[in-house]
Amino acid sequence: MRSGHVQGSKNLPFQLLLNEDRTFKKRDELINVFDKNEIDNDKEIAFTCGSGVTACILGLANSIISGKKPTIYDGSWSEYGLEKK
Repeated sequence: MRSGHVQGSKNLPFQLLLNEDRTFKKRDELINVFDKNEIDNDKEIAFTCGSGVTACILGLANSIISGKKPTIYDGSWSEYGLEKK
């Protein structure tokens, strides 16, 4: 599998969205995390990760913020990284 990243993507570690007890932070705190990472909720966003599992945490947090149904790329980097350029 090749190394790299999805063009236009941003890295947002899911741990930034959770409290120590693994519950989601409050909505205003989540908004702050997304803002600090320059993630624009007005744009269409697809969430992905290395395996397709933790992207769901990002998508759910975004849903809490925006009220939108999240788009999850369930193929993950494992699939995307196999594609030829």
